[in-house]
Amino acid sequence: TLLYTIKFEMIQLLLVLFAGQTLANEYQCFPGNWCPSLGKGDAIFQPEDEVMAMCSNDPTCTGYNYIDFDASNSHFGYLCRLTSYPPEQGLLDPNEYSLCGKTQFLNAEGVKPAPNASNQYKCFYGHWCPGGQGSEAIHQPEDEIIAMCGANPKCTGYEYIHYDATLSWGVMCYSPSYPIVNQGKLDENMYLLCGKTAYVDANTGADGDGGDGNEETGGVEYTCYDNVFCPVSESSDAIFASEAEVLAQCAGDATCTGVDYYTGDTYQFGYLCYQKVYSETTTARLDRHRLCGKNAYVDGNEETDGDSKEKEENDQKEEEEKQKEEEEEKKEEEENDKEEDKEDDKEDDKDKKKDDEKDEDEELKYAVIVKAKKEKLACKVKDKCTVKFDAEFENGKKGKKSSFDSVEICKLEAGERKYCKKAAFKKQSWNLTLGSKKSTPSSATGEWICIVTSEGEEYVSVPSAQVTVK
Repeated sequence: TLLYTIKFEMIQLLLVLFAGQTLANEYQCFPGNWCPSLGKGDAIFQPEDEVMAMCSNDPTCTGYNYIDFDASNSHFGYLCRLTSYPPEQGLLDPNEYSLCGKTQFLNAEGVKPAPNASNQYKCFYGHWCPGGQGSEAIHQPEDEIIAMCGANPKCTGYEYIHYDATLSWGVMCYSPSYPIVNQGKLDENMYLLCGKTAYVDANTGADGDGGDGNEETGGVEYTCYDNVFCPVSESSDAIFASEAEVLAQCAGDATCTGVDYYTGDTYQFGYLCYQKVYSETTTARLDRHRLCGKNAYVDGNEETDGDSKEKEENDQKEEEEKQKEEEEEKKEEEENDKEEDKEDDKEDDKDKKKDDEKDEDEELKYAVIVKAKKEKLACKVKDKCTVKFDAEFENGKKGKKSSFDSVEICKLEAGERKYCKKAAFKKQSWNLTLGSKKSTPSSATGEWICIVTSEGEEYVSVPSAQVTVK
């Protein structure tokens, strides 16, 4: 029995060593490289050979990333599902990071062979079949979907979604060409679109992202500048697609004059640009951006230069006229304020004379009643908006400019007073303009109150003014 046990254990050891050698020969490793977060699973705190074995036994795993922090005695790995190795990105410490890919995924063009797909299909990871161009979901293995599409003359390709280890399904697709143009990418580990080779665009790059988009796309010629970008005020929202796809989208858009494309270590995306002139000095420089302008908008001839200078001169004149108009309006407003102050002073003088003639009963201290002239005030963003409050004594006597210690108008947020400003006394009411003479910020929307201080006592407006700015 002892001899049998020893022989059995030796056989097991030999099998493990042999299996380990076989696994090692399936991978090529790249020190300093790593698996981006898009392609890796949860951390596995096991020795490297265990992580390698787990990847070899997982058909969805294309490689593994192992991290060895000797200083902190921390060692762990990730299963990786990239479509090709090594990814284009910067390197980390080669003594700590290592990325190993299965040899069948070391495709120089970066294309992962479609699992179970015959040579009559070309596949694009992260792409999908648009709604209206595909069948209902078919809950069958991928090879069954391929067989169904092959037997259907209307089917030009198929989409397969691998949601998780227990859920996957496919769709027969009827698109006239592959990959789908002007389409961003989804999770490459989940979505796969395969088109019959007869329907694959001959100009499509190996990864399904189109050509290099260097100088010409969709019949439109571009001139490109490295490390130059399009201003935010003249560009679209980010488009998460290849540069060629963004250039193609711009070529089909009459309002688009160029493309700004960013290439990062992990993410790549572009913007449609609408500026009128392109050159290396168009904007400030910014690393990893590439600005391509349609040649019709590239600065390089006398006519374009003249148009540009004329535009600058016109813009400058408009700006000067605008400033002059604003200064005149400001001056007019100040003069109006002075006139109103004079009228208020006259009213105060009249009130003072009347007060002197009143009997001693009028000199008693009265409470102050403060209330909004309008409880609900609707304003527009492009118009002037002023909140107004009345303040009078409990005995019915109107408060005047000199009646109170101070008067403030504040915004009430969560029970706290914010943005308090001294109120102006105009036409027998206490006022505050929320913005400028021509515009009001939408942030002025909310509840506004008036706080009057008289004889050391504080009185708050009831009701307040509820302002809505649209």
